[in-house]
Amino acid sequence: MQGKDTTLSSFHQLFVLLSNDYFWQLTAGMGVDKYAKKLNSLQLVEIIAFAQLEQLKGLRDISNSFNDPQFSRALNLDSISFSQISRRLRDLSPEFIRLLFSYLTTKVGQEIGFENLRNAVGRIYLIDSTTISLCLSQYRWAEFRKTKGGIKLHLRLRFFEEEVLPDKAVITPARPADKTQMDALIVEAKDALNVFDRATSTTRSLTGTVKKASALPAA
Repeated sequence: MQGKDTTLSSFHQLFVLLSNDYFWQLTAGMGVDKYAKKLNSLQLVEIIAFAQLEQLKGLRDISNSFNDPQFSRALNLDSISFSQISRRLRDLSPEFIRLLFSYLTTKVGQEIGFENLRNAVGRIYLIDSTTISLCLSQYRWAEFRKTKGGIKLHLRLRFFEEEVLPDKAVITPARPADKTQMDALIVEAKDALNVFDRATSTTRSLTGTVKKASALPAA
């Protein structure tokens, strides 16, 4: 991996502000790490974020990353098996992730200034979803196809100036169509422009309930 030293050192610094009193109080209050023997919640968030940035293909690739001593030092963890990562992800409360997401978006708003967010380029919202594959034998509730499981992350982003801020997220099993969550994601206001692709266009938003809505052709 090119520039790994710089990537790891810079990456680790991104989570310094996350490791604060709120995070650990939330972790303790919800018992997130109560039965964690090796991989705590902060380390779990870090390795999943790293896997996303490096486009790792699976939990085995994440586990194999610990063969690099620099990676191990950055995470303060000698090694972790893919099955241990799988169990931690399986047992991680979605409510914990929701509260953490809400906290981080609020912090971003405080740093940038909520007034600046409101008065920037207007209320432009980008709406889309992505499907995350899961092992069907481990997550039977997330049945997607006959041999495949998955969940779907429906996300609304707020666009302003040259920045994009996560605004709302809904997680469902992968099978329901994108349009089933549009009522929850569409912003119904005169100055709101909701932008989404063709997959979500067959919704009540296009019947006039939302005065400004754009359905862009799928790429």
